Amino acid sequence: AKKAADTKPVNKDFEKYGISQVDLQLAQKIQVTAIGDSVMAGSSQNLQKLMPHLIIDAAISRQLGDTIPLFEQYKAKGALNENVLIGLGTNGAFEPKELDHLMQIIGPKRHVFWVNTHVPTRDWQDQVNGELDAATKKYPNLTIIKWHEFAGSHPDWFYDDHTHPTPEGSKFYSAYITKVLVTEGKY
Repeated sequence: AKKAADTKPVNKDFEKYGISQVDLQLAQKIQVTAIGDSVMAGSSQNLQKLMPHLIIDAAISRQLGDTIPLFEQYKAKGALNENVLIGLGTNGAFEPKELDHLMQIIGPKRHVFWVNTHVPTRDWQDQVNGELDAATKKYPNLTIIKWHEFAGSHPDWFYDDHTHPTPEGSKFYSAYITKVLVTEGKY
């Protein structure tokens, strides 16, 4: 990746969002299945630009319970990659048993990356993020991508709802997620 970064740079416009050419080169290779809500949907083009082998399924108003059949379908057809990116929690809290069920479907051999929730106008934000943090003690294959903490001091990255990233915020969101995936993901 280092040699390719020097000789064939990619996605140079993302470098100003905190991601190096080496990371960008690695992102060209990583295989990821992503399932999320409207926050992820709004950034899907940037995520796809950074990680061309990304399978992404993101929809407005999606909640964790709604996605259980989706994960089962992706797994059944062999499309659930070794790296699984989840962006759920914006639209409401979930029960720990729902998270447990999802982690059982995904299985212990895949690395799960879950983007925590930045929805400061809703009372479930802290509950969702607390459940995710607690789950890392139970599931060693779960990494929480700390979007809430990373973006918290940047209100200018969000529309007036303080939840959905603006076009500029979407680039920070996508670059931050990609950086974590290429650093900790499976190849």
